[in-house]
Amino acid sequence: QIPVDVMGDENENLESTFRKIIHFLGPPRNYGLTPEEQLEQEQKAIMERMERERIEEQRVQMEAADEESKRQKFQEEW
Repeated sequence: QIPVDVMGDENENLESTFRKIIHFLGPPRNYGLTPEEQLEQEQKAIMERMERERIEEQRVQMEAADEESKRQKFQEEW
């Protein structure tokens, strides 16, 4: 049992209480993402990649259309 008086801490953030708990338990250890966090991160990466690909495809299509219009204009002038 950890002898910590939570009710006696007047600080709003319970700083001294947390310091005592960390003293007894040691520093927090987080070795990685939870499965839910990992899945969320993977889904976010997939969505970002799809968005980048969509933007790149639009850019390529616009460049192709621009080149086509320039070529047609050049042929008309020729």
